[in-house]
Amino acid sequence: MAGTVLCPTGSTNGSHDRPNDTPTVIQWIQPGRDRRARGHTRHAGLERQMRDKNLVGSLAPARARWWQARSLQATEERDFLLLLIPELLGLLLLFIGPLVAVVGISLLTWDGLTKATWHGLGNYQALFHDSLFWQSLYNTAYYTVLTVGVGTVVAFGVALLWNQPIRGITLYRTLYYVPVIVPAVAGSVVWGILLNPSFGLINVILNWFGLPSLQWLQNPSTAKPAIALLGLWTIGNAAVIYLAGLKSIPSTLYEAARIDGAGPVGLLFRITVPMMTPTLMFNIIMSIVASSQVFTPAYVLTGGGPINSTLFYVLYLYQNAFQNFLMGYASAQAVILLLITFALSLIIVRFFQDRMFYD
Repeated sequence: MAGTVLCPTGSTNGSHDRPNDTPTVIQWIQPGRDRRARGHTRHAGLERQMRDKNLVGSLAPARARWWQARSLQATEERDFLLLLIPELLGLLLLFIGPLVAVVGISLLTWDGLTKATWHGLGNYQALFHDSLFWQSLYNTAYYTVLTVGVGTVVAFGVALLWNQPIRGITLYRTLYYVPVIVPAVAGSVVWGILLNPSFGLINVILNWFGLPSLQWLQNPSTAKPAIALLGLWTIGNAAVIYLAGLKSIPSTLYEAARIDGAGPVGLLFRITVPMMTPTLMFNIIMSIVASSQVFTPAYVLTGGGPINSTLFYVLYLYQNAFQNFLMGYASAQAVILLLITFALSLIIVRFFQDRMFYD
């Protein structure tokens, strides 16, 4: 059993002749109870160690999974950057680099062979006083309005026909798309034969109906519409894109509209056209960009004539760069064309922004 004893702090022989002889309390514990207490303490420590060990064991798989996921993410990021390098190099070398070079050359007087001299904004000032520049801009705008306006309607109508479940539709789609894969020069030569005033097939058809033959490419009043007609020959590409948009419209929308009593016209203008606005916007922008760069038909068939009626913008740019060797002047034309197409594209996007419908 436990007990206590009072013992002076100053001496062990019982004398009390020193100051501060305050007794000290000494406590002891029975040996059996002491061993049980120490055993309980060791048991508690072992339990705590086991709990810590179990906790570490339970966290180990989670930590391993986290490191594995982190390593996988790092690997994917590295692979993504490696795969992105060729695209970035192509963008830098084939787009950004030439764009910066064209802007720089537009500020120079340079023939492409001799040493260039600084000209500042002189090329741009000269363009605004060039009558052929404004003539080429007008011809290109005329061609763009005609081909984009008529071409959008015709290509959309062709896509609607392609979307019908009729027999042999694959053959019809192929025939309409063939002109797209025909080389531009070859197509221009074929149309030159068709529009020939003496033996061209188009004049032959006009004569069948009692109409007089026309000087399609020799008359300034008919030359631009004739070139635009050649541009409408390649609507198959836009029609395929419209067809893809039509296929993405849910059939449930048409079923619900028919239940409400909508007819074919209502289905077209209430469902089809609104749901096709993203595709329409894309095709119109791409058509504007392509039409503003028309070159091959006029170069092959008319050379810009008659009387500069088919002198389109890029054809005039080509003449200044590679016939007149006015590289700075032609580069200024290219910069202006870039700004015009960018502005037109921005206008189209803003126009469709509040009229866009998505599924």
